Amino acid sequence: MKRIAFGSASVLLWLAAEVSSAQAVPSCAAGKTGKPASITAKEAWELASQRAHAWQADAIPFDFTTTSLGPLDSEGKSKDWDVKFSSARANAVNMISVSEGQMHCYAVKGAGGRVLKFVDQITFESKKLYETAQKAGGDKVGTGVKIMAGLEQGTNGRPQWILNYQNAQGKEVLSVIIDAQTGKVANVFPGK
Repeated sequence: MKRIAFGSASVLLWLAAEVSSAQAVPSCAAGKTGKPASITAKEAWELASQRAHAWQADAIPFDFTTTSLGPLDSEGKSKDWDVKFSSARANAVNMISVSEGQMHCYAVKGAGGRVLKFVDQITFESKKLYETAQKAGGDKVGTGVKIMAGLEQGTNGRPQWILNYQNAQGKEVLSVIIDAQTGKVANVFPGK
């Protein structure tokens, strides 16, 4: 079975091409969020979705991840979240970064990725997601791992959280796929 990776290489290459070929334009006032440096997925989601809908009323999400600068901790918090929305009306993508208590938003022309469906039914309780992934094998991978969390639309038509565990050398040692609506483990892939 093929492992599904959030923040896929194709999306990253697409964004790199878009940013280099199009002018990135600030799409919100940058500045402090009023939140601590590390926040939960729910807090990051609320901040980003408010800004995205202020940018374009038809903004729809297609990518939501932590970054390597802010892996998920045992409290379900990260200091670095990236959220991407697209707008058909504006033919643009809004890339929102919530990082260490600061927010930055940039829009570029172009279409977005695979739209996240059933957003109103998705769990953003990242501490529970962390605990679920730990029970699914994360507690056995040893110390010193970084956990990257990402939300994407699965190929099965359901949104899914993917928690990737990486060791100190950056090698993926475990991936836990969680149904984003039910919060239950959908699949577990050991590292290669």
